[in-house]
Amino acid sequence: ATLISKAPLTPANKRRAVQTKTVPTAVYGNEWTRPSLDRCARLRGMIMKCIWGSSSLLKCQEVVVAILNDPTRVDLYFGGAYRSILDANRMLVKCEHRMHDFYQGLSDIRKGTTKFHVNGAINGFHKYCKELGIRVILTKEHGTEKVYIVTPLGARIDLCTPHVTHLSASIRDTCRYAALEHLRARVGLK
Repeated sequence: ATLISKAPLTPANKRRAVQTKTVPTAVYGNEWTRPSLDRCARLRGMIMKCIWGSSSLLKCQEVVVAILNDPTRVDLYFGGAYRSILDANRMLVKCEHRMHDFYQGLSDIRKGTTKFHVNGAINGFHKYCKELGIRVILTKEHGTEKVYIVTPLGARIDLCTPHVTHLSASIRDTCRYAALEHLRARVGLK
């Protein structure tokens, strides 16, 4: 991000460079381990300088990220949440016998009955959903285990949906909503 901010590029090209290189590289593997908050804050500041320029200190980061840009492509946290949920979808659609393990892992996390730390896609999916306000519904229909997610905006989606475009749009809207809710909580609006 530092090299991009100093490069002689137009703001649109800087934003494109951040969206295609910086954020995907930083988000890779975030469902396993997440970077420290300090590192995220520094990189977020550099990304804001790339996107908005030196006047970024005069704008709310939430507005620049959520309204003026796609939050899943310019913010590390929202990009990680987006990638984690879509990876869970891809993993479960690709191989149906993984659903039992995924379902059981989520069930154990909810009950608190697991004797070890659940790591990987289940942990990342659970934490991001919890932090974004997405409800996870575990059901058994006709003998098969199903995982549904319900976004704060009311969309109910089967995690094994073949309609990835709808799933990604719902996650993107949820990330926008979460950013604006964070802004509202920060300024104290009711």
